[in-house]
Order: sequence, then structure tokens, then C-alpha cells
Amino acid sequence: MPRSRAAYATIAFRDVLQRYKQVAPLGTFFSPEAMGYFNSHMPNQAYRVPDGPVFFCTSEVENDRTFRRYTVRKMDWETGEIETIGPFCQYDRSEANAMARMQATYYLEH
Repeated sequence: MPRSRAAYATIAFRDVLQRYKQVAPLGTFFSPEAMGYFNSHMPNQAYRVPDGPVFFCTSEVENDRTFRRYTVRKMDWETGEIETIGPFCQYDRSEANAMARMQATYYLEH
């Protein structure tokens, strides 16, 4: 049976980074080394589920590609644990953002 909860909120990505540093101070996901390895970029916004995770997209340049591709991520708001949702580096920007919003909506409904 679907949960009856408010819609997800669009939040500034800086709020995600701040929360990550609070709950996972030793985490390395956003370290300069990790970010530099794939030439990763972070978004301006993320999709926060009330009392649940936050969904966002990262962009990377993988292997010998010269163009940027996007990956959908989910961060547990309580622990800072980050998971990849779906395939790595398989979306363009609009597809990744649509997938992140869809994941937030799905989480609310299940």
C-alpha cells in the first residue's frame, strides 16, 4: 500500500554536501581524489524525500570519452551512505534529472 507523504522537495546541492559532512565526516565520496578520478561535477539541486533519502545526479567523463555523461545517486540522509541508482554514466543531463525525480516520487509511493 502506498505511503501517504508529502511530495519531495527540491533543495540546493550545497545542503546535501553539508549534511554529508555532518553524518559521514570520514566519507570519501566527495573527496578531491574521488572527484578528480572521473572529473566529476556536482549538480546545483537535489530531490529530498521527507524523512527519507535525497536523490541527485553526478556527471563524469569515463575512460577515453571526451563528453560528459550522468549517473543518478541516492544518499541516505541519516548515514550519508551513497548508492548508484541504475547504470553508471549512461544518461544525458535531462534523462538523469528525470530519473532522479522519478526515483524520489517512487520512494514516496512505496
